[in-house]
Amino acid sequence: MPAAQLLPLQFQVMYLRHTDLWLCQWDAPSFRPKKACPVNFEYLNYTIMTSQCKGPKYPPNLCCGALKEFACPYADQLNDVSNDCASTMFSYINLYGKYPPGLFASECREGKQGLECPALPPGQPANDTNHAFTLRKTLSFFILPLAFSLLVLFQIVS
Repeated sequence: MPAAQLLPLQFQVMYLRHTDLWLCQWDAPSFRPKKACPVNFEYLNYTIMTSQCKGPKYPPNLCCGALKEFACPYADQLNDVSNDCASTMFSYINLYGKYPPGLFASECREGKQGLECPALPPGQPANDTNHAFTLRKTLSFFILPLAFSLLVLFQIVS
C-alpha cells in the first residue's frame, strides 16, 4: 500500500456523560472493520444544513447550530465507535453542502466532550428547548480524527 494511503493510528478519547465513564482507545481505521451504520444517512433531509450553513464565510453559530439540529437525534449511533455512522454522515453532509474539508472540526467545539445535545423525548422537534435542561448528551463522534481522515481522503482523490 502506498504511503499516502496509510492512515495514522489515532488516540481517541470519549467521555460518556450519562455514565461518567472515560473511554480511551488506540484505533487503526485501516485494520479494524466497522459495522454498517443502522441509520440510512443517504436519504435524510439535509436542508437544515444547506439552508443555514452557507459560504463563503460559513458563520460558526449557524453552521454549528445546524449540525447539532441535524446530528443530535443520532448522537447514540454517531458516538458508537464500532460503526461507520460518523464518517457516513459527514460524507453526505459534505456531498450535499460542498463544505470545505475540516469546516465543522475547526468551528464546532463546546469543550472537551464534544457538542452538547439536549435529550429530547421521542418525536419532539429539535428546536423545542422546554426539556433541554433535564438531561444532556454529548455528541463526541471524534470530529478531529474524522476530519483529518476526510482531509487525507480528499487529498488522495484529488
